[in-house]
Amino acid sequence: MSPLISVIIPCHNAEKFISECIESVIQQTYKETEIICIENNSSDNTLLVLNNYKKKYPDKVIVLIESQHGASVARNSGLKIAKGEWIQFLDADDILLPEKLRTQMNLISETNSDLIVGNYSRTENNKTENIIQIKNSWEGLIKGRLGFTSSNLWKKSVLINVGGWDNVRSSQEAILMFKILKQNSIVLFDEEFNTIKMERTLSSISKTNVKDNIIRYIELRINIWEYLKSSGQLTNNLLNVLKINVFDSIRILYSENKEAGIELYIKYVKNKFEPVSSSSSSAFYLFFYKLLGFKVIQKILG
Repeated sequence: MSPLISVIIPCHNAEKFISECIESVIQQTYKETEIICIENNSSDNTLLVLNNYKKKYPDKVIVLIESQHGASVARNSGLKIAKGEWIQFLDADDILLPEKLRTQMNLISETNSDLIVGNYSRTENNKTENIIQIKNSWEGLIKGRLGFTSSNLWKKSVLINVGGWDNVRSSQEAILMFKILKQNSIVLFDEEFNTIKMERTLSSISKTNVKDNIIRYIELRINIWEYLKSSGQLTNNLLNVLKINVFDSIRILYSENKEAGIELYIKYVKNKFEPVSSSSSSAFYLFFYKLLGFKVIQKILG
């Protein structure tokens, strides 16, 4: 018998799109699945839609109610009752193409693994772009190119061992994968494009937390930097990738909040490392950065 996959879907105000998401699981060619939907403080008819699916597929669909806010909390609630050996997390508006689970389970049958990282298609304003992942796990994690919640397939025992999802507002996937990579986990890469990530308008919460989100992004890269250095895994390539990500992100933070940008520049860059040329910080920019200093060149650029 094929291994069971537990599909875990947090649902908050998902009435308009949750049906398409659930149907994309039901229509998988890989049939050994259970679908765990977690209703998470919706103010629309999400729960009604979920209960209708539960009535229609009583042996496949499970509906939980989680009163604590947050997708990470909801995912952990689903993880606690999941019976599957493997976990497919789904955002309520994302879609799996019919071969997604079978393709990734075939990879698992060929090679032992703890995490399958998948390519995916990102759709925004009716435009679709294929996002190819980086096949070096650490470089992919640093650059945000190690799959995402829905494109990956996760081994349940590994998720349990690392304590599941952290309840933070952003970088949840990166934090979780960082914990997994620190366990020397085996990562496989799925080259197919069988997941559609729907990019919708940012919520007011996301907009008001831009500064905190960027700071969390930067501090995670600093934690990765320190871990790789202490464990003897910090190659010259990874060091340059980290320098680029940290410095360019601090420049973005400066444009959102000058005081916070200066604070993190002093904390993580000044007297610690020389920035590396990138598509955002060109050699031309770095020349004047060395000549005038960070504050002056950023002020000139606005």
